[in-house]
Amino acid sequence: MLASFRRFHFSVVLICVFGVAYEPLGCLRTPAGQANGAELVVDNLRGSDVQAKNDGIRTQSPYKTLQRAINNAIMGDSIRLVETGQPYRECVSINTNNALGTAYFPLIIEGSGVTLDGTRPLGVLDWSAMGADLFELNFRSPGYVKFLTASDQPTPENLGHVSELSQLKPFQYGRNTGSVFFKSRPGETPQGYGLRVSAEQTGLTLYDVGNLIIRNLNVVGYRLDGINCHDLVNNVRFENLVVTHNGRSGISVGGSSQVLVINSSAASNGESQVRTEGQSLLELSNVKIDDTLAQGIDRAGGRVVEVR
Repeated sequence: MLASFRRFHFSVVLICVFGVAYEPLGCLRTPAGQANGAELVVDNLRGSDVQAKNDGIRTQSPYKTLQRAINNAIMGDSIRLVETGQPYRECVSINTNNALGTAYFPLIIEGSGVTLDGTRPLGVLDWSAMGADLFELNFRSPGYVKFLTASDQPTPENLGHVSELSQLKPFQYGRNTGSVFFKSRPGETPQGYGLRVSAEQTGLTLYDVGNLIIRNLNVVGYRLDGINCHDLVNNVRFENLVVTHNGRSGISVGGSSQVLVINSSAASNGESQVRTEGQSLLELSNVKIDDTLAQGIDRAGGRVVEVR
């Protein structure tokens, strides 16, 4: 049914205009190489964002950020991130100015298993003691926040909004009157847990863009969404993503966007793992959704098709 919907939606328009039929999103090509394009490399330790286009000649040295590589890419290019052992701490936006692919030669962003991380560590100056092992975070949140800990510690439980601070039990946190409060274990302080807070807004924001494949990427710790396909996002495929610990949702698809996610997982996000709104269409193929701590799929609008 989904394939039929896509063939009708796209092919009727393109047959009338170009005289050719368009294949559904699931058939988006993954070519062995891009025609007349270059591979742009991103290395957050050894790269540099100083380079730019000069008289049509681009250097082949690595970029430091994914955003700068996207901004400097041209039609036919591909982008590859280097796994350096350090997370990439940036918010990335891909929009109508980044029309870099076609159905047969989509822009491919190869994540190589790297992590986009929206958190920042919390130190002693980030807290105000409120007494009885209760601490206030000196950090105003617009509504969503997530705490993460060092790898050898469990993650504190997020209660969302709490009407009374007495509701908090040890190793829980919640929002009250615009502030965030954390209850430590008796006699302990937040600094002992190696806490990090979701500080950046969204990991990947897509708007009015198509013919794109993003694969092998982890997106963690953003205040709103790990990935937000805001509107007019079509012929976009996400492969082998791990999206966790984001404040609202792991993946949000809205407007009239049509997006395919395959062989991926979403877990431990704040309000829901995946959400849709507007008139969007989201296809999930072999996607593991863990609804243990929060809602699995939030259908605020749009349509979700799950294929196992």
